[in-house]
Amino acid sequence: MADDADPAATWAADLAAAVQAAQSASGRVDVDAIGLRIGGAMLAAYDPVGLRTRILWEPVGGRAYLRLQQALLKISIPPGLPIIDDGVETPRHHFTPAEAEALRALASPVAKSLAPTAIVHREDDPDVARRLFDVSLDDAVVEKHSITSVIAKLDPDGEWVDLPAWEPERETTVTDPSSGRRVVDRLIRFGDAGLPGVLSIGADVPSRGESALLVASGGEPRAGNSQWAALSRHLAAEGVATLRVDDRLTGDGQPGDLDFDPSTSHPDVEVVDIADAAAWLTRERGEPVTLIAWCFGTWLALRAAARVPISRVIGLNLSVWGIHPDYWARLLSEQKTPEVTAPESSTGSTSEGPSDSVPSAAGSDAKAVARRFVRAVRGIVPEWVRTAVRGARQGARNAVAPLKFRLHERRARRGVGESVLQVLGPVSADTEIVLVFTEWERHLFEEAYGEAAVRGLMRRGRRITVHDGRDPLLHHTLFTVGVWTRFVEYIDAAFGIRTRATNPREPDEEHGAVANTR
Repeated sequence: MADDADPAATWAADLAAAVQAAQSASGRVDVDAIGLRIGGAMLAAYDPVGLRTRILWEPVGGRAYLRLQQALLKISIPPGLPIIDDGVETPRHHFTPAEAEALRALASPVAKSLAPTAIVHREDDPDVARRLFDVSLDDAVVEKHSITSVIAKLDPDGEWVDLPAWEPERETTVTDPSSGRRVVDRLIRFGDAGLPGVLSIGADVPSRGESALLVASGGEPRAGNSQWAALSRHLAAEGVATLRVDDRLTGDGQPGDLDFDPSTSHPDVEVVDIADAAAWLTRERGEPVTLIAWCFGTWLALRAAARVPISRVIGLNLSVWGIHPDYWARLLSEQKTPEVTAPESSTGSTSEGPSDSVPSAAGSDAKAVARRFVRAVRGIVPEWVRTAVRGARQGARNAVAPLKFRLHERRARRGVGESVLQVLGPVSADTEIVLVFTEWERHLFEEAYGEAAVRGLMRRGRRITVHDGRDPLLHHTLFTVGVWTRFVEYIDAAFGIRTRATNPREPDEEHGAVANTR
């Protein structure tokens, strides 16, 4: 959609095109349609030729839609994270003032003014209705009984006919908005199961000699939402052919009778499918493959990199490090995310919110006495003695470090506890690893013996870069445009891409990335 275009008018054109495509595929003149929330308002407002029964499922108008989306964004991010003031920013999207005004003009459907063929469907359970628009992957669920009841409102006397044989469009050309270059999107199938994917290739630029596979957090189809499609096309426009796929538990790869959460219930299946997709991309392009992953997807990508040759893994926001067979079941049964106490900042607050604890006066006095004693000793002991003591202590730490690492490695191989080494250790020594953390994930990384694991692996020649988690523009959710743009800058830097108009600075220069931590 072009800047300042009317979103409602654009969607109306898409709706008309979809009706024509359905007519062509089915050989039928009349087409029924189901519109969810603002899609219901679209069905009520526009009447393309051939549209018959319309189900308006929990419909809302443009004004209510924008208000709710703004509220969802604000409760999903911490205070102080920048939000675009010009226009309206919603989770993972920004509307310019002109776009927002055009969207507000889309009225909420009023039952008494609707056409006879329009049917409003409301959920009886408010919790079910809420889950239709929740921003969290854990909570945004469409109940199967809801889908069944909606379909039941279509014409019950309609004639059931077999669709004629047809093939979807296999290739289309789009324009990458970040560069203005053309990108070819190809629909592909890979693996023994014939799983679907979309391969984006730049039409106007030569290849950089490497390809990328996107691995979103578990349960997101085609490597997630429009952000991942935009990233795929952005990289393709810069000469990096990029693939996004569905595994056997998501999107078009998902069986119809699935009755469990696909994001974490069967991770070993997803690991196999990601490895198969990477192997397909390597054969198809004949180039080294980089896996770009987020959150749980980073865990999947690193596990896949232990199965097939991978040039590099760029992992964003990884917060879990266990590999024991019952790890995920135990984690999900106890809590959604590992319980941690974030380190205190200089203001006495944690990264997750203000601190409720106030140090006692006695404790403060004891610390003040200790600091005065240290200063007094420093004034008496010569500098060369203090330097020698520091050197001896560091030498002792260096001497025992290999032994500690081997003991830690032995525990990791047995799957004991939660350990960075369990996940990074099996990855091939030929695979470069780049990890980008927010402050919260960095703390979890350190709790899982991350620093020691990285140092030990690098002593063996491994290439690992860990960004230090102090970048104030990052947040785990990736919901804001600013946070997403910042993450794309880290990805661009890894590929040597310097054409981002938003902020061409190298993340390492600005926010203290620990490159090749030793």
